[in-house]
Amino acid sequence: MAQPQQQFIVTPWRTHSELLQIRHDLYTPSTPSSLSSALLTVRAWKLRGSLPHAVESTYLLLRAQQFHTNTYPANSSNEDDFPLRATYSAALTRFVTGYADLGRHRAGQPGRSMLEVARGIALPPRFVEMRHEAAHEDLPSLPRLEVLAREALEWLWGAYWASLEERGQGKVLRRRKADGEVREECRARLRVFRKARVKALQAGTTEEENLSLVDTTVEELTGFADAIKQGYSILAKCLCTPSMLIPTATTQSELDSRIDTAFAIWEQLLWTLATKSRRFMKPFLATLAHVAAGEGVLKVEHRGLVKWLERIFDSPGWCKVLGPRRQFLLAHTMKACLLGTEGLVESSEAVCKMLLDIMRTSATPDFQMWTDMYMARFEHLPDSSTLVGTTMELE
Repeated sequence: MAQPQQQFIVTPWRTHSELLQIRHDLYTPSTPSSLSSALLTVRAWKLRGSLPHAVESTYLLLRAQQFHTNTYPANSSNEDDFPLRATYSAALTRFVTGYADLGRHRAGQPGRSMLEVARGIALPPRFVEMRHEAAHEDLPSLPRLEVLAREALEWLWGAYWASLEERGQGKVLRRRKADGEVREECRARLRVFRKARVKALQAGTTEEENLSLVDTTVEELTGFADAIKQGYSILAKCLCTPSMLIPTATTQSELDSRIDTAFAIWEQLLWTLATKSRRFMKPFLATLAHVAAGEGVLKVEHRGLVKWLERIFDSPGWCKVLGPRRQFLLAHTMKACLLGTEGLVESSEAVCKMLLDIMRTSATPDFQMWTDMYMARFEHLPDSSTLVGTTMELE
């Protein structure tokens, strides 16, 4: 009996492990130089040919973000943003058009509209709308393009990068982990980190030693979280539990006296996670907002998380870490609080008030829209029209 012929697939990378390393450096770069190096590698792959559209789109979107960061630093007074809008629009248009062409080819229906193809591959319609606008009308606004670029990178992770098999030379290198296993790994590593940081604070260890502990912990935590699709949501839930980010306290005065110690223990770790992993902050902030809403009444432990939210969006250190992402993440957290805390009315209303106050003081462009959504959500509460000077009652 004739043996079936072996089929070969030509790829621009030498080994599958090389592709996996590039995935890591693109989405969770250890330094800005590692991201730049990964982008140069993908550029070389393009010259070799046979580059998957998902890889090319990721490359173009990250190049646009890099161009933004390098050419238009945070708080830049440069008012001419046309080159930046054109760069984002070109990357996003190529991303959408390429997937539309692939969808038509695979379905054998070259006449299908882009919107039909997008629905078939679970690509949000707003990307198709943006492409039409960029091609036939004025270029979209810069804030909108920034958000769409981030969302496109997240979509590409789910559609392509997250499903890559961890294989090398035909042997499985890493087995698929269960949610519970990742949860226990994260909890165990966070407990070790907390114990080491408490000892370091008591002993007054050097900054170099502290940074070494943080870097090692972040490397392990991102390794755990990258192993499964919901890994960063699991990590966020592990962080937002009593005795982790939340100090052990039974009264408001105890919380006030211990929260600064919690900041000292955890803040550098959170800064490093936010810097090194593009996938950390969104689930972390959504979890903070949801858990802070608690069970409808702001208890002491929930108030501790509210203090974290205030610090993340209102302190100079965090503003520097988040950079241009701050406004986007603030809106994302507000959305999570408004739409993801159904039934937790009183406590979620208090958290939303705090976020609106920060939006007002930082001149968030969509402040009025979020105010209107807030009023619609909490219009039945007697003090829902009072947005400044919020006091949060504790049980």
